[in-house]
Amino acid sequence: MPIFPGPVRHNNDNDYILDLTKNQVIGSGIFADIDERDGLHTNMQTPGFMATVLDLSTTYIFTGPTWTNPNHWSSIGGSGLPSGGLVDDILTTTGVNTVAWKHTLNTRTLTVKNHDTNPGNSEIIFSKKDTGSGGYTVDGDLLGEIRTEGFSDDGTLRTGGSGIKFKAGNDAPDSYFQTSSIQFIVSGSSAAFTGLEVSSDRKIVLSEATDTQIPEPAFGGFYYNSTQDSYFVGKNN
Repeated sequence: MPIFPGPVRHNNDNDYILDLTKNQVIGSGIFADIDERDGLHTNMQTPGFMATVLDLSTTYIFTGPTWTNPNHWSSIGGSGLPSGGLVDDILTTTGVNTVAWKHTLNTRTLTVKNHDTNPGNSEIIFSKKDTGSGGYTVDGDLLGEIRTEGFSDDGTLRTGGSGIKFKAGNDAPDSYFQTSSIQFIVSGSSAAFTGLEVSSDRKIVLSEATDTQIPEPAFGGFYYNSTQDSYFVGKNN
């Protein structure tokens, strides 16, 4: 390799001396994507390598020891945040070394902790503002829901399982907090409601149905039929 006694210049001021896009420089390179960076020849790989990945608009430093392990690269510079996103959106991973703004939080475990010196209450709050109705909560609005999902043996996602629904009362928006209800859904039935409902106006319903939506008969079961305005108790299976 030649040794230059002074600064190196190109005889054409508008031409380059070194082209990092050719990825023939030990220590730095510009790559179209992660796959191209991972495919760099081992002769060029070195700790401290600075790699700019164009499709992610991010520059990384290789911290070693495994070149193709995404955990052995650290992003540098800028805010590190993608553009876009709305109020209350969540920044979440969408793949290896990629993040995006989402309305939904997908995580393995959610823990609510408050370990401050003077902690307040730990809370999960469901809030709904119906902008189509003047910006207030509408009668009977579903404020929030905790529910289960699963997959069938053919890999299809099945929704509508058991869960808990939090609903506004029928006199929203003025006092829906005083007459709101909690529905414990214990079946994936297509009925309007199957399960246990407890409301703040001293109403408890074990199961509610109509003539066309009757729960599965069960010994000791109890439900209210709104069509007949009557209660029913299961006497056998």
